[in-house]
Amino acid sequence: MSQELIFVALCCNDERGNTRDRLEMLHIDDIDLELESCVDRGPKIVFLEGAVRIAGKRFARYGRASWVGNIFWEAVGMAPAEVCRLLNWARGRKLFDVTGGPVEICDAWDSGEEIMVEMLLS
Repeated sequence: MSQELIFVALCCNDERGNTRDRLEMLHIDDIDLELESCVDRGPKIVFLEGAVRIAGKRFARYGRASWVGNIFWEAVGMAPAEVCRLLNWARGRKLFDVTGGPVEICDAWDSGEEIMVEMLLS
């Protein structure tokens, strides 16, 4: 049984649409994640074959699209479990803070509770 992929947008392009080496913002469906600290020094991002590496951690991805919404964004598809792994890791590293999204996910983020696939798919 195959799972649907979740759309993950990554704000990592410069004003010319070229991929920079820093990630400023994530958008995962209805969940907006922003850096808590200086946006100019976001975590390092590298696109690999079948993965994206953020601050040294590798996450599986499917496909890649450029200039999604506008020239500042790249987009990938991720399995729900991989999105949860990304969210829980980013929260633990204090790289991002949730600025909006479903209440259940925001509450879990704030309390340190693990974000589960069921939360993303509800």
